[in-house]
Amino acid sequence: FEISAGGVILEALAVDDTLVKGHVKAREFTWVRGIPASQRLTHYNHSPAIVWLIGPHKTGKIRIAQALEKKLIEDGRKAYYLGISNEISGLGSDLQAAAEQMDVHVRRLGELGRVMYDAGVIFIATASGLDDYDIKVLKDLCFPAAPIVVTTEGTSFHSFNPDLIIRQNEPEALAVKKLLDLLKDRGIIEE
Repeated sequence: FEISAGGVILEALAVDDTLVKGHVKAREFTWVRGIPASQRLTHYNHSPAIVWLIGPHKTGKIRIAQALEKKLIEDGRKAYYLGISNEISGLGSDLQAAAEQMDVHVRRLGELGRVMYDAGVIFIATASGLDDYDIKVLKDLCFPAAPIVVTTEGTSFHSFNPDLIIRQNEPEALAVKKLLDLLKDRGIIEE
């Protein structure tokens, strides 16, 4: 036997993981920016943020996301809510079967989050049926943002820990207060 090469395998890399990170690196290298983020911060009076509300269908996450958007707007902040169903019927309408293409919808939602972050907005999005891998892809695609991931009670992940868990059908005012407190703790908004 002849040995022509040798090496040590230190860890297994998922092909998709390296593809996503490679895509993000290339995207950030070629990203053309307008005005600096610091200039938006001065005019918007808050930092940009991405808030994902994830959970099973009919757990109140859409109602809470819409209430958070309304409160932020009332307080003079730039905020925008988008549900993944809007992406599916809009940006994703070119796909044949929505359920079979969920990975593409997740990718598009992550890219949209990155755009909204660069625009200086507090972007609030909801989605159902996501798993640990989907959350990792969303977080990777949003780079350089560090998205806040909020789940509703009953959402199960194997290795991912959300930033906040909201009880199913929690009173709207209490859920919005918890989210605002989290945004304050992260330095995104001030009192």
